[in-house]
Amino acid sequence: MEAYPQEFREGVMGAVRSGEFTQEEVAEIFQVTDRSIRYWQRQEEETGSLAPKPHAGGAGPAIHGEA
Repeated sequence: MEAYPQEFREGVMGAVRSGEFTQEEVAEIFQVTDRSIRYWQRQEEETGSLAPKPHAGGAGPAIHGEA
């Protein structure tokens, strides 16, 4: 699964900050989970950035070769 682009995250968080909608309404409008919004809020507080973090490893693809 690919990370949401920074510009998208900034749009979501801008809508949350505007106070025009509840966090749940913003999540529904942008088709993201409440959990993603809470994660982005925490990330922004801790790092000052909404940029996606680099891939941290894990299992590689199960199928190798050309698509």
